[in-house]
Amino acid sequence: MEPRYVDQDEFAVAGVVARAAPGRHDYQALWARFDAGGQAVRAAATRPVYYGVHLPCEDPERVDYLAGMAVPAGTAIAGMETRTVRAGRYAVFTGTIATIGQIYAHVYGGWTAPAGWAIDPTRPDLEVYGGAGPEGAVEIYIPLKAVSH
Repeated sequence: MEPRYVDQDEFAVAGVVARAAPGRHDYQALWARFDAGGQAVRAAATRPVYYGVHLPCEDPERVDYLAGMAVPAGTAIAGMETRTVRAGRYAVFTGTIATIGQIYAHVYGGWTAPAGWAIDPTRPDLEVYGGAGPEGAVEIYIPLKAVSH
Protein backbone atom coordinates (compact mmCIF):
# COMPACT_ATOMS: atom_id res chain seq x y z
CA MET A 1 0.00 0.00 0.00
CA GLU A 2 2.08 2.89 -1.30
CA PRO A 3 0.85 6.47 -1.20
CA ARG A 4 1.18 9.29 -3.66
CA TYR A 5 2.44 12.64 -2.36
CA VAL A 6 0.72 15.99 -2.82
CA ASP A 7 1.28 19.56 -1.71
CA GLN A 8 -2.12 20.81 -0.56
CA ASP A 9 -2.99 24.51 -0.46
CA GLU A 10 -4.71 25.93 2.61
CA PHE A 11 -8.50 25.57 2.54
CA ALA A 12 -11.55 25.76 4.82
CA VAL A 13 -14.05 23.04 5.74
CA ALA A 14 -17.51 23.72 7.16
CA GLY A 15 -19.61 21.13 8.94
CA VAL A 16 -20.32 19.55 12.33
CA VAL A 17 -17.68 18.78 14.97
CA ALA A 18 -17.36 16.34 17.87
CA ARG A 19 -14.40 15.62 20.18
CA ALA A 20 -13.36 12.06 21.12
CA ALA A 21 -10.39 9.70 21.15
CA PRO A 22 -9.18 8.89 17.62
CA GLY A 23 -11.39 6.21 16.11
CA ARG A 24 -13.96 6.50 18.93
CA HIS A 25 -16.32 9.01 17.33
CA ASP A 26 -19.86 8.05 16.39
CA TYR A 27 -19.13 8.77 12.73
CA GLN A 28 -22.57 7.67 11.54
CA ALA A 29 -24.29 10.09 13.95
CA LEU A 30 -21.96 12.93 12.95
CA TRP A 31 -22.62 12.45 9.25
CA ALA A 32 -26.36 12.19 9.96
CA ARG A 33 -26.15 15.56 11.78
CA PHE A 34 -24.32 17.02 8.80
CA ASP A 35 -26.87 15.59 6.34
CA ALA A 36 -29.75 17.03 8.39
CA GLY A 37 -28.39 20.59 8.44
CA GLY A 38 -25.78 20.74 5.71
CA GLN A 39 -27.83 22.13 2.81
CA ALA A 40 -26.19 25.57 3.11
CA VAL A 41 -22.74 23.95 3.24
CA ARG A 42 -23.48 21.92 0.10
CA ALA A 43 -24.63 25.13 -1.63
CA ALA A 44 -21.37 26.92 -0.68
CA ALA A 45 -19.03 23.96 -1.34
CA THR A 46 -16.03 24.49 -3.61
CA ARG A 47 -15.76 20.75 -4.48
CA PRO A 48 -18.41 18.00 -4.77
CA VAL A 49 -16.69 15.75 -2.19
CA TYR A 50 -17.03 15.33 1.57
CA TYR A 51 -14.25 15.68 4.15
CA GLY A 52 -13.69 13.97 7.46
CA VAL A 53 -11.03 16.04 9.21
CA HIS A 54 -9.22 14.77 12.36
CA LEU A 55 -8.11 18.05 13.94
CA PRO A 56 -5.56 18.00 16.79
CA CYS A 57 -6.77 19.76 19.94
CA GLU A 58 -5.31 20.72 23.32
CA ASP A 59 -6.05 17.23 24.72
CA PRO A 60 -3.37 14.91 23.24
CA GLU A 61 -5.65 11.88 23.76
CA ARG A 62 -8.52 13.31 21.71
CA VAL A 63 -9.21 14.92 18.33
CA ASP A 64 -11.98 17.05 16.90
CA TYR A 65 -13.62 15.27 13.98
CA LEU A 66 -15.18 17.64 11.47
CA ALA A 67 -17.66 16.11 9.01
CA GLY A 68 -18.23 18.55 6.17
CA MET A 69 -17.24 20.03 2.84
CA ALA A 70 -14.65 22.50 1.55
CA VAL A 71 -15.95 26.07 1.41
CA PRO A 72 -14.44 29.48 0.60
CA ALA A 73 -12.25 30.93 3.37
CA GLY A 74 -14.26 33.05 5.81
CA THR A 75 -17.54 31.24 5.14
CA ALA A 76 -19.88 31.33 8.15
CA ILE A 77 -22.95 29.08 8.11
CA ALA A 78 -25.49 29.03 10.95
CA GLY A 79 -25.27 25.85 13.02
CA MET A 80 -22.00 24.77 11.40
CA GLU A 81 -18.34 25.26 12.27
CA THR A 82 -15.73 26.34 9.76
CA ARG A 83 -12.11 25.35 10.34
CA THR A 84 -8.97 26.07 8.32
CA VAL A 85 -6.71 23.27 7.11
CA ARG A 86 -3.17 24.64 6.76
CA ALA A 87 -1.20 24.08 3.58
CA GLY A 88 1.39 21.33 3.49
CA ARG A 89 2.60 18.05 2.09
CA TYR A 90 0.50 14.90 2.46
CA ALA A 91 0.93 11.20 1.80
CA VAL A 92 -2.32 10.08 0.16
CA PHE A 93 -3.56 6.50 0.54
CA THR A 94 -6.49 5.30 -1.59
CA GLY A 95 -9.13 2.79 -0.57
CA THR A 96 -12.81 2.40 0.14
CA ILE A 97 -14.98 3.36 3.10
CA ALA A 98 -14.84 -0.30 4.17
CA THR A 99 -10.99 -0.23 4.27
CA ILE A 100 -10.47 3.02 6.23
CA GLY A 101 -9.51 1.11 9.39
CA GLN A 102 -7.00 -1.02 7.48
CA ILE A 103 -5.42 2.08 5.95
CA TYR A 104 -4.99 3.79 9.33
CA ALA A 105 -3.63 0.54 10.86
CA HIS A 106 -1.08 0.35 8.03
CA VAL A 107 -0.05 4.01 8.37
CA TYR A 108 0.19 4.16 12.16
CA GLY A 109 1.26 0.55 12.61
CA GLY A 110 4.43 0.43 10.58
CA TRP A 111 4.42 2.61 7.48
CA THR A 112 7.53 4.75 7.20
CA ALA A 113 7.49 8.21 5.64
CA PRO A 114 10.09 8.78 2.92
CA ALA A 115 13.58 9.96 3.86
CA GLY A 116 13.54 13.56 5.05
CA TRP A 117 9.88 13.43 6.10
CA ALA A 118 7.84 12.45 9.18
CA ILE A 119 4.15 12.44 10.09
CA ASP A 120 3.17 15.93 11.32
CA PRO A 121 1.00 15.60 14.46
CA THR A 122 0.20 19.34 14.44
CA ARG A 123 -1.87 19.10 11.24
CA PRO A 124 -5.01 17.06 10.60
CA ASP A 125 -5.46 13.75 8.85
CA LEU A 126 -8.05 14.15 6.09
CA GLU A 127 -10.54 11.68 4.70
CA VAL A 128 -11.88 12.67 1.29
CA TYR A 129 -15.02 10.79 0.31
CA GLY A 130 -15.92 10.43 -3.34
CA GLY A 131 -18.86 8.06 -2.88
CA ALA A 132 -21.23 6.48 -0.37
CA GLY A 133 -21.61 2.96 0.98
CA PRO A 134 -18.86 0.53 1.97
CA GLU A 135 -17.37 0.46 -1.54
CA GLY A 136 -17.37 4.26 -1.89
CA ALA A 137 -13.96 5.68 -2.76
CA VAL A 138 -11.95 7.37 -0.01
CA GLU A 139 -8.55 9.01 0.09
CA ILE A 140 -6.71 9.28 3.42
CA TYR A 141 -4.35 12.28 3.58
CA ILE A 142 -1.58 11.91 6.19
CA PRO A 143 0.20 15.22 6.97
CA LEU A 144 3.97 15.26 6.61
CA LYS A 145 6.70 17.64 7.79
CA ALA A 146 10.29 17.96 6.61
CA VAL A 147 12.89 16.68 9.08
CA SER A 148 16.66 16.85 9.03
CA HIS A 149 18.79 13.81 9.80
